[in-house]
Amino acid sequence: MSAPCPVFGFLVTVRLASPGDAGAVVHDLMATLDRNGLTATGGHGALDYVVRREGSQTTDDDRDRLREWADRWAGRVTVAVGDLIDLNPAA
Repeated sequence: MSAPCPVFGFLVTVRLASPGDAGAVVHDLMATLDRNGLTATGGHGALDYVVRREGSQTTDDDRDRLREWADRWAGRVTVAVGDLIDLNPAA
């Protein structure tokens, strides 16, 4: 029996300088993810997301795109983009 295939994704944590920016930041983040074929779960209460790509693996290029997105919000948000991790619960 072989091990299950990994499902690579990464964590993104967004911290706002002003709570009033939450709606615009989340909307822009979700649009950025969608344009790049990515999805996110989480974000309930805190702005902590698990990012993945349906039907494929996320890559370091995807992480770079999220860092570029964060740069556009510099001064209004602090974003931590985590390392690629295996999101498969059976791993």
